[in-house]
Amino acid sequence: MNNHDEQVPQFNNDYTIGTHETPVSLDRLSSSGSTYPNAVHPEPALHPLTYSAERSTAVDSNIEELTRRNFDAAVTGLPTPGTQPHLTGVDPPLRSPSQDGSWAFGNASTGIPAWFADDDFDLGALNSEILMSTANWALPVNYGQYPNEPDCNPLRPLVENTLPSREDLVQAHWYTFMGATRTGHTTPDMGSEPTQVDEAYRASLADKLRPSMPFLPLPSTDFLNVCIQMYFTKFHPVFPIVHAPTFQPSGKSSLLLLSICSIGSLFLGSSHAASMGIKVFETLNKAILSTWERYFTRQGPETIALIQAALIGQTFGLLSGRQKDLLTAQTFHGTLLVWAKRATPSNFKRASDYTSLSEVLQTPQKAWKKWIHAEERNRLLAGIYVHDVEISELFLTDTYLRHSPEKLPPISDDDLWAATTVEEWSGNMMSRLSDSSIHEAQSGPPDTTGDQAPLQLPLLSSSGFHVYLKLEGLGKLIFEAIKSNSPTQRKCCENKLLAFYESHIGFAKEQRPDPFCLPILWHSIFFSIYADTHRLELVIGKEGFTEAQNHTSYARSWASSADGKRCALHAALILRELGQKTIGTEPPIHIPRIIFRSALIWFCYTRFGSDTANSEQNVEFPELHKIGLDYKKLLFEANGFKSSRPKTADSSTFCGLVDILPRTGHWGISQLFTSILNLLLPDVQDDERYGR
Repeated sequence: MNNHDEQVPQFNNDYTIGTHETPVSLDRLSSSGSTYPNAVHPEPALHPLTYSAERSTAVDSNIEELTRRNFDAAVTGLPTPGTQPHLTGVDPPLRSPSQDGSWAFGNASTGIPAWFADDDFDLGALNSEILMSTANWALPVNYGQYPNEPDCNPLRPLVENTLPSREDLVQAHWYTFMGATRTGHTTPDMGSEPTQVDEAYRASLADKLRPSMPFLPLPSTDFLNVCIQMYFTKFHPVFPIVHAPTFQPSGKSSLLLLSICSIGSLFLGSSHAASMGIKVFETLNKAILSTWERYFTRQGPETIALIQAALIGQTFGLLSGRQKDLLTAQTFHGTLLVWAKRATPSNFKRASDYTSLSEVLQTPQKAWKKWIHAEERNRLLAGIYVHDVEISELFLTDTYLRHSPEKLPPISDDDLWAATTVEEWSGNMMSRLSDSSIHEAQSGPPDTTGDQAPLQLPLLSSSGFHVYLKLEGLGKLIFEAIKSNSPTQRKCCENKLLAFYESHIGFAKEQRPDPFCLPILWHSIFFSIYADTHRLELVIGKEGFTEAQNHTSYARSWASSADGKRCALHAALILRELGQKTIGTEPPIHIPRIIFRSALIWFCYTRFGSDTANSEQNVEFPELHKIGLDYKKLLFEANGFKSSRPKTADSSTFCGLVDILPRTGHWGISQLFTSILNLLLPDVQDDERYGR
C-alpha cells in the first residue's frame, strides 16, 4: 500500500476527469510518525530475510495503527474497515455457500444472488485481520513501492506534473484525431521561394506531377489463396456484395482480387499477414484512383469489379484501426457516392426483371449470368448505402444519400443469392412462380410476348441483407426526425422501431441465422433518440479538456434523467445479446462502433448521474414492455444487483463492454476504441494508463 503522512490515500473511483493523484513513496513513513519532506533518507541494502528487529517493530506498530483507521470503501479489493472488533472465529457472513448443500440463487423477492455479501458483512474486521496476519511477513527490499512503480526521488520533479489531463489524452487517442506531426527539430531557413519560372522550376513541377506508385511485390500464391478463403468464409456473410459461387480470379478482376486479399489478411491472426494487407490496401487505393476515369461511365463487368474493389478497400480503411485510414475512407467515399447518385432507383430494378421465364426454361445459364450481374450491381449500391451510414455514425455527420425505403436498392432472396449451380438457381426461381404460369410457358410458343416479359416474383421476403439495409436506413431517418426534439416525433420513431421489431426481429429471431446482429443494431438506434452522442463524446475529451467542461452540465442532467436510464438499459441489452454470440462468429462492421457507444453511455451514466427520490416516478419504457422485458429487474441486474447505480469501476456492465470490445472479431478499430475506453478506467495507475 502507498502511505502519505501515515494516511492511506483515498482512491476515488468517482474521479474528476482531468485531475491526477501524485503517488508518494512509502520511504517517508517512519516508526515515530515524522516525515521528511525535503530530505532523502536512504535505507541500507538488506536481504529480505535479514531485517533488523528495530525495523520489524516499527512496521508492526504502523500496521496496528493502520488497522484502526478507516479505509476507502471504493478501493477494489480493499474494503472499508469500520469500528467493528477483529475477527475472533468463524464469522457467520463468511461461511462457505456450500455448507447448506447448494449454491442458491438468493431471495426470490430481491433477486440478489446468494453469493453476494450482504449489508451485515463485516468488511472492516476482515480487512484488519488480513493486515494483522501479514505483520510478520518478511518485507522485500523495495518495500513501500508498487511492483511496477519507479523509484520516487523527492529531488527530481514528478512525471505526473507534466502529464496532460485525461481529456487531452482522450483527444490524442480519438479515432478521428489527426494531430500535427513534429520532429522536435527546428526547421532551418531555406531562403526565399523562386519568383520566376525557369528550367529548374519546370523540372521540379514535372517531378511533382509524376504519379508516385510504389512497387508492391505480390505475396505468394498460397498466401493469396488463404486470404481469399478467409474473405469468403468470414467476411462475405456479413457484407455479401460479391457473388461467391461464380467468382474466379482473372485479369479483369485483378484489383478486386487484391482488395479481397487485403480484407482476408485480417482474419489470419498474424501481424505479418495484417501488415501485408495494409501494404496491399495502400497500393490498391492509388491504383484505383489512377484508373477510375476509364471505367466510370461504363456499366460492364469490369466496372462492377472495379467498384467492388473500391468498396471493399473502403471497408478495410474503416476497420483497420489506423486513424489515417479512416480519413482516407471518408475522403474517398465521395467518389463512390457519385457513381451511386448516377445509379438512380429507376435504373436499378429487381434482378429478376432483367430475365424472362422463357430464358430460365430454355437458356438457364444465360439467364443466371444476367441475373448475377444485375444482383451484384444492386448489392454494390446497397453496400455504399451501408458505408454512408457507418461513416455518418463514426464522424457524427449527416448522410450523403437519402435512406427512405423507396430509394433503397432491391435485394433478392438469400436462397437465390446462395445458389451454387444454375440448376439450383433455376429451381428456386421456378418455385416462386405459380403452376399455371409455368404450364403456359412450357406449352406455348417459345418467343411469345408473355414469355419475354420480366419474371413477376413475389415481394422480398427472406433477404437478410435487405432487412439489414432497411434497419440502417430507418436509424438515419429517425436521427433526422428527432432533431426537432418534439415528443410527437419521438413517439412516431418508437412506433416505427416497434413495428420493425415485430416484423423482422421478434418472430424471425429463432427462425433463421442472423449474421447482421439485427437486435443489437435495433437497440443502438434508441441512443439516437434519447441521447446527444456528440456531447457525450465531447464531455469525455473528444476535443480536449477545455471543450469538455462546456458539456459537463448536460452530461449530469442527461445521466440523471429517464432518458439516460433508458439508454443504459438498451446498452445492457446489447451486452446480453453479445454474450449469446458464438465465439467464432465474425461480427458485421457496425458492431465495434455500437459497443463503443454502449460503453460511452454506461460511463456517463455511472460517472455523472445520480439517483433521486422521485427518479422512479412516471418512468415508462414501452418498447421494453412490448418485447416482454421488465425494465426494473433489468436495471437492477445491470446495476450489479443494486437499487442504485454503481461507481464506474464497480460497474459490471461498463467493464463487461470494455472487456468484450477487443475480443469481438478481428477488426483493428476495436483495439482503437478499447484504447480510448482504457483511459477512462479509474482503477489503473497513471504510469500504466498513459503508457503507449
